[in-house]
Amino acid sequence: MANDIKTRVPLPACNFDRHFINQLWDNFGKDGEFTWQATVGIGGDLLGKQEKRPEQVVTDLEELISMLESLPRIDSLNIAVDIPNRGIISIIFKNFTPAGGILAVVSLTKEWGPAKTESLKALFAEAKVDFESKLYSWVGFGVVQSVIPLTIAFIVVMAAAAFIPSEIRHSGWLGWITAVTLICTLRLAYTISDRMIIYVLKNYPYIRWIS
Repeated sequence: MANDIKTRVPLPACNFDRHFINQLWDNFGKDGEFTWQATVGIGGDLLGKQEKRPEQVVTDLEELISMLESLPRIDSLNIAVDIPNRGIISIIFKNFTPAGGILAVVSLTKEWGPAKTESLKALFAEAKVDFESKLYSWVGFGVVQSVIPLTIAFIVVMAAAAFIPSEIRHSGWLGWITAVTLICTLRLAYTISDRMIIYVLKNYPYIRWIS
């Protein structure tokens, strides 16, 4: 195991359907017989604070497709594939904070791993959703999670602070006012951030099943 070739690459935000899942399984089958297991997250908080999230293990392809079709929201998807004499493939998607996708390939040979990784990357690229992929990038989600909430909170708190009488603002209470203003800004920004994250994840999920 120490000499195994390991590859790990990010996967974009995707829309899945029955055709895509069948293509994915065809890709697995190009190397012969394989065994697989999928773990589907069927619920949980969008902020990712819940330690134990409801999941269901599936080992039948039709059952997996039926479950993905029927869920109102896919909380997570983890597909593990074992191809004898080739290696192991792991595909992980999280539809809660921090949302994202990962493809990990452990190869027994130098040639198979990189080729398999590239073929799977190309397949997921066909299912890629550009807007969501940019939205959940480090820069995009940073704007949603931090920049916008802090900006809104600052404007609201400063507007409220403007109603403090000038004689108090220019008195010995200035230090206390500054500290309270800062605390209120951060607390409000935290609340706004949580609500924005929930809104984004509900309306623009990282993975979505389409009919």
